Amino acid sequence: MNKNLKIVFIIVAALTVILTIVALVVAFLTADKKGSNQNTNVTITNEGQATNATSNNTNAGNTGNENTNTSPTNTAGTEPATTLESSLKTTASNFTERFGSYSNDSDYENISKLMIYMSESMQKWADHYIKEQQAASLPDAEYYGITTKALSTKTISLDEDKGTAEFTVSTQRRETAGSQEAKVFYQDVTIKFIKESGSWKVNEALWQTVQ
Repeated sequence: MNKNLKIVFIIVAALTVILTIVALVVAFLTADKKGSNQNTNVTITNEGQATNATSNNTNAGNTGNENTNTSPTNTAGTEPATTLESSLKTTASNFTERFGSYSNDSDYENISKLMIYMSESMQKWADHYIKEQQAASLPDAEYYGITTKALSTKTISLDEDKGTAEFTVSTQRRETAGSQEAKVFYQDVTIKFIKESGSWKVNEALWQTVQ
């Protein structure tokens, strides 16, 4: 009887040891697997962060592009005025050079060919002036000519809402009369614009005192 109990005890002890070993092995394998998963998760997380960082950088680049693109758009609020001012200054400069360059051989083309740039009021003035000068012209008059070069154009005022603008164009003029030596002088001219039927037109060209 004692012998049988010893055998049973030995068997139970052996099974206990075996089960303990199996439990330890299973626990170790499970822990190792979890550790691998955790490492994998960390790697994914890191990659995810790197990807997010890259995305953020890309967005920052896009944001930069958006800012760059927005710059003209924001400027577009002021851009029309800037562009308009630049355009009118160029027109004033070109108009001045042609308007101020004349010879008695040209039959006042310096004025007649500029009428498309003039307001209705100035066109009427131009018509009247040309007829008046032609009537007073002498067929045998000695040669007279003057050329004008715009040196700079200064904005005096620009009101897009009111449709008015004024510029001062500084010029260098060269006057020739008959056989006399050419005379060079400097003179400013005030060019005034008005917006007429949706278009900007020269309404006045006023020569100032010779410098």
